[in-house]
Amino acid sequence: MSEAERAEWLTARRAGIGGTDIAAILNMSPYAGPLDVWMDKKGVSTPKIETPEMRWGKKLETAIRERYEEETGWAVTQPGLQTHTLHPIMIGTPDGIVDDGLGGRVLEIKTSRWSQGWGDPGTDLIPPHYLMQCSHYMAVCDLDRCDVAALIGGSDFRVYHLRRDFELERYLIETATAWWQRRIIEDRPPGIDGSDGAKKYLEYKYPRNTAPLKTATDDLNILLAELEAARCGSVAAELVKNAIENRIKDFIGDADGVEGIIAGATWKLTKDGVKTDWESVGKSLLGLISITEAERLVKKHTVPKPGLRRFLFTIKE
Repeated sequence: MSEAERAEWLTARRAGIGGTDIAAILNMSPYAGPLDVWMDKKGVSTPKIETPEMRWGKKLETAIRERYEEETGWAVTQPGLQTHTLHPIMIGTPDGIVDDGLGGRVLEIKTSRWSQGWGDPGTDLIPPHYLMQCSHYMAVCDLDRCDVAALIGGSDFRVYHLRRDFELERYLIETATAWWQRRIIEDRPPGIDGSDGAKKYLEYKYPRNTAPLKTATDDLNILLAELEAARCGSVAAELVKNAIENRIKDFIGDADGVEGIIAGATWKLTKDGVKTDWESVGKSLLGLISITEAERLVKKHTVPKPGLRRFLFTIKE
């Protein structure tokens, strides 16, 4: 897929709820939450940084598809973006559609380092967030079967077989439709919690502090006290602490911070700096060049680095 085709595909998928979105909306995805989906559909999310796992997953997809075809004897086509005929906000790009001589089935391709969450090959026991994705694709493509071809630990190839569950499908359609109406059409973002999505949303909503310190309300004084207790707790309290911090940030908004009875907090922008893309510099220096040329390349790949708002919590003496 070219860059232009990918950009077109990303624009098209913002017009509906896809297979990976539905698990995030249901808070079942280990990779994203409702706020991540909301920001993506609103076009305000930051581009995802490709991890080594994502990169290898893409590279291995073709090999896994070919292995599936060899094992089953069925041909697989890549259908592109699909749309539900009755519920157009339900969209999806399955990894393949299988010509099995039985009416067809969806194919999803997965890679995983570990077997945790995966049942025995040939069963329908797959991780819950993948089950939601497969059920979503069966609804969108109007197919009664879905196979999941999974490569576990780099060498353990498995195939799982799922059948369409119409009760689950109705639930997904109702949930997606209601979520789209409330969150996208009515433009009501999901609630603030301790997720990375909430943190990114607040950074987008309040990029700078432009107002003086606020005075805490009664509710904010309770939150500040809860944050003090959470920060003194164990790692198990990390999500609670993050959720409280995000709610305090939401109250601070574009102010410098908040002043409470027993504590206070600031959320201020750090100074701007610069960031040099040393990888690009290094690649450009592979040949023999002069010092002047090297300096020119460093300058070329050095870009402004905007400051970040830093949240500081302080206890009053």
